[in-house]
Amino acid sequence: MPLVTAALASALQQNWLIPAGGNHHASVSASADRLASVVSQWFANATAMGFPCSTAAIRRPSMVPGLISALSAGSASAAGPLLSLAIGQYCLGQLFGPGVANMPLGVGIAGSAFTTVFLDLEARNEVRAQQMAAAISGLALTTIAVFPPPLSPQPVL
Repeated sequence: MPLVTAALASALQQNWLIPAGGNHHASVSASADRLASVVSQWFANATAMGFPCSTAAIRRPSMVPGLISALSAGSASAAGPLLSLAIGQYCLGQLFGPGVANMPLGVGIAGSAFTTVFLDLEARNEVRAQQMAAAISGLALTTIAVFPPPLSPQPVL
């Protein structure tokens, strides 16, 4: 199943962003954990050369410390790049059959997009979710999985 940006936007809006008048997450770590859950569940649908991502759920906890740093940065200009880096590091090393993912090439662009989202305090959650999903999708689309060269034929013993 391919990655669908609209599905990620919907999940971000429903499961992470706080609705108007709603209660904030109990802590930054709780918010980071919920965001990591949304991203990892979405990334579990990723494929490269027909191989599904086999490590999305297992590597979810590794994303949380970086997300905590981003969400507690104190300024949009710091939070955006840190959020992009945390998700990029999560993508790095994901396994797709015999393939291994490199760091996304779009970390800088996504960081700018996240900063823009954090700076727009008047944006509706629907718009925030769509913009964040587009940035996360950009990270996924700029992640290159490297596969080993074909093995030489070996006799069956």
